[in-house]
Amino acid sequence: MTARATALSRRQREVMILRARGFTFKEIADQMCLSEGTVKVHISNAYGRLGVMNLAEAFIALGWLVIPEEVAA
Repeated sequence: MTARATALSRRQREVMILRARGFTFKEIADQMCLSEGTVKVHISNAYGRLGVMNLAEAFIALGWLVIPEEVAA
């Protein structure tokens, strides 16, 4: 687990992992027995802790997605 991932709560990590696997908010909510609104709050709070604005930035911050140098340049 990356240092940034440890900044997230257990629930935030669980929600972000499911988003990384392609689950929708509704699917995550159903699987975790939460409301969709609660799932969105967990994701929003995770973004805040990571200092990012969107899912792609969150994945990069967590080390779950790497942008090749030739694309990033």
